[in-house]
Amino acid sequence: MSKTIRLFLGPLIILVAGLTVASVQAAPSPEVIAACQPGTDAQPQPTNPDYPGGLSQKSGGLTPLKLDGAITVSAAEAFCIMGTIGPDKVFVMSGISGDRQIPFFTDLSEAASGDDDPALQKWFADGVAEATKGNKNTPIITYCHHAQCFLSYNIALRLVRAGYTQVYWLRPGIDGWVSAGYPLAAPQAAIEAFNRCGLSPVGAGDYAATVRATESLAAETTDWSQSVKIAQDKRRTCLADVLKTYGKYYMVKETVDPQLAETDRAVSDLYTAAKAEFDKNPNLNLEKSISDTASARKTIAEAGSVKSLTQQCGTFDYTLPPVDNAIIKARDQARRSYATCVENWGNLPMLINTYDFDIQVKWFRNVQRYTCRVRSAPNCLSNDSYDRMAVILTPANIEKVKTAYDIDAMRIRTANAEIDRSNKWLADVNAMVDAYNANR
Repeated sequence: MSKTIRLFLGPLIILVAGLTVASVQAAPSPEVIAACQPGTDAQPQPTNPDYPGGLSQKSGGLTPLKLDGAITVSAAEAFCIMGTIGPDKVFVMSGISGDRQIPFFTDLSEAASGDDDPALQKWFADGVAEATKGNKNTPIITYCHHAQCFLSYNIALRLVRAGYTQVYWLRPGIDGWVSAGYPLAAPQAAIEAFNRCGLSPVGAGDYAATVRATESLAAETTDWSQSVKIAQDKRRTCLADVLKTYGKYYMVKETVDPQLAETDRAVSDLYTAAKAEFDKNPNLNLEKSISDTASARKTIAEAGSVKSLTQQCGTFDYTLPPVDNAIIKARDQARRSYATCVENWGNLPMLINTYDFDIQVKWFRNVQRYTCRVRSAPNCLSNDSYDRMAVILTPANIEKVKTAYDIDAMRIRTANAEIDRSNKWLADVNAMVDAYNANR
C-alpha cells in the first residue's frame, strides 16, 4: 500500500508499509523549549478530561487537553516551532483533505481514522519512517479542523505509538491557525495558475514565421518586437492575476514577485536567443517554406480546369427578335438550352482551393530578401531552391490561379444573374408580342 504525499514548497515524500514501534515520552529539543515553550499556552475550552485514551472512533467531539507522549500546542507555539527549526524541517501532518491547510502540510487523512487495525498502523509507521529517514526525533505537528476534532489526535497517537519523541498536537486545528493570523498553504489552484504563467518556448522556427509573414526587413523587425511586447504583457498580466487571487497564501507573493520583476528581461532574452538561432542558418529555417513545388503545381493545374461562364456555355443574344413566330421560337429554344447550361455551371462544386497557394505565394515573395543573391551571408537561402519555385510561381500562373478562384467564388452569383437576365428577356419578348397583337 502506498500513498503520494502532496506538499507546497517542500520535498516529495512517499509513504509505504511499515512496522509499529513502542510508545515513548515527549522530548522537545532544547532550542524549541527555549524559544517556544511548547505546551504552556492556554487551550480552547471545553475539553473532555474523562476521555479514556486510545484512538477515537468518532471524528468529532470534546477532545482531551493532553495526549501522553505528545505535547498539546497552540497555533502560536506551532508557528514558533516551524520558525525556530525551519518549516521545511518540521513534518506537518494534516488529518483533513482540501485546500485549507498549513504550509508544508502532508495530507495524512487516510491515517486519521479510529481504525485500530495493525495493518493500518504498520502502513503508517513505516511510511513515516521512510519520510523521516528513520529519525524518531523529527519534529512533527498534527492538526485537523478545530479543537473538537479527533482526526489529528488519532494521528498524533499513531506517531507516539511508532516511537516519535517530538510530536506536537495542534489541538486548535486549522481554525486556530487562521484565527491567529497565520498564512495558509497555497491551494492547488494557485500552483496551477502560477504554472500557466511559465515562459512559452520560442525558437528559430518562430522567427522564420515572422520573416514569411512580413514584406520587408523593417516590417519583420517591427513584427518581432511586437511579439516580444505581447509575450511580456501576457506573462505580466498572468502573474499579476496570480498575486491578486492568491497573494495572501504562504510564499505566493515571495515566489511571484521576483518572477514578475524579471518578466520583461526573461521574455526579451528568450526572443533574442530565438532570433540568434535563426540568424545562424536562415536557409535551414526558410528553405522548407518554398520546397513544396508539387502543391503549387497541383493548384495551378486545378486553375486550368476552371472555366468561365462564357467558356462553358458560350453567350446568348439578348436583343429582342422581330415579331416572327419561327424566329421567336428558335431564339427561345436557344435561350432554354443556354439557361440549362448556366444552371448546371452554377451548381458545380468549388473546383479550386487557393488557401495554401496564397500562403506559398506570400512566403515566396517575402523570403526573397534572404536569398544569397540578395543577402551575402553564411547559410543564406539557396538560390537554387528559390529559383525552382520561381519557375512555377510566375506572375502569369499567379494571375491564372487568382482568376480561377474569382470565377469559382462568384459562380453561383454570376449564374443567378444570368438566369435573371434570361427570364427578363423572355418577359420582354412576351410583352412585345402582346403589344403587337393588341394593335392589330
